[in-house]
Amino acid sequence: MYRSSIAEKYFQTGNIKTSDLFAYFDFVQEQEQYFNPNSLKVLHSVREIVKRKNGDYSSHTAERSAIRNFELGEAISGVSPFSAILSRLSDKIGRLVNLLEEYAGKAVEYFDRTNNVLNQEEYDGCMILLDNIIEELVITTRKHEQPNITLLMGISCSLVISIEKLLSQVSIQHTVNESLIDTAKDLVGYLSLAGAILFFEQKENKHEDLSRI
Repeated sequence: MYRSSIAEKYFQTGNIKTSDLFAYFDFVQEQEQYFNPNSLKVLHSVREIVKRKNGDYSSHTAERSAIRNFELGEAISGVSPFSAILSRLSDKIGRLVNLLEEYAGKAVEYFDRTNNVLNQEEYDGCMILLDNIIEELVITTRKHEQPNITLLMGISCSLVISIEKLLSQVSIQHTVNESLIDTAKDLVGYLSLAGAILFFEQKENKHEDLSRI
């Protein structure tokens, strides 16, 4: 008989089950005001990524906690899972800004040799979407309000599409290309965890208005 880790008692303290996480995904895909057919495709692909990664970090079992790693983090640091997820969002956003700037620098070097120019409109579009995400998170936090996570997921899915368009302009053999797409999808994934927490809390409290999740 294998010895159980003491972490198990912390892993199983939460109420957000894996089934709740994917119930939130089902809710999100019905919010047509935030998504179009292309961004829904991104959402579906992220759902599969989350399903795979959630098994590594939390649990493959539908009725076990979807945020087991963040529950253990709360036991160690005292930081709530929701706050910890917001912190991870800031990591992903900062990484995306740095990667986009790095891509632009590599692209400019390439274009200087080929007499082309960087598609400034696509690049600026990516930065504007990131600014929109940052503003929603910062403004609501400062007002002690909850961010509209579903809105942010829609913006983030659009960001994935914009990055793909930007990268399709030229194939630069550099790891930054793959990292940009992966990080943007990770951003959507972490938003889904934050949204699942709010979605569960609203349903537990029997709130009919789910528009601000």
